[in-house]
Amino acid sequence: MLQNEIIKIYSKLLYREHFLYFLLRSFPIFNQDCFCKQNWHINAISSALEEIVSGNIKRLIINIHPRYLKSFCVSVSFPAWVLGKWPNKRIIVASYSEKLAIKHSTDCRLIMQSEWFGDLFPDCVLSKNQNEKYKFSTTMNGYRFAIYHFFSIFS
Repeated sequence: MLQNEIIKIYSKLLYREHFLYFLLRSFPIFNQDCFCKQNWHINAISSALEEIVSGNIKRLIINIHPRYLKSFCVSVSFPAWVLGKWPNKRIIVASYSEKLAIKHSTDCRLIMQSEWFGDLFPDCVLSKNQNEKYKFSTTMNGYRFAIYHFFSIFS
């Protein structure tokens, strides 16, 4: 019994303090039939995003092949982790299409509404006043706002 409690406490600490572990744990929340296999590029993305949080990186470009979980890491899981740790943060996530912007926003919100997330970050509560597809807020006035730009030859 005591050993299980120690494992739970240690796991929570890992999920809160290390984005990589949060990312790996949050993936099955909206991909229930899949798991996220840890690979060098997931480690590199997670490490770079943690460097942003610490202030060591000001600008970041992630340039890897499609379907390598860039969007999930950066636009879905990372905003959830940041808002969990700091519910007053304000995050804007940009996408090239409206459909993708909405999908990433709803996936992020799905993670934040999960029982696991609520147990991990009890101070991060989604506000009932601002809960839209594009923007949702925390009760501490933090938010995740999705924007997109429609590129056209006529613009």
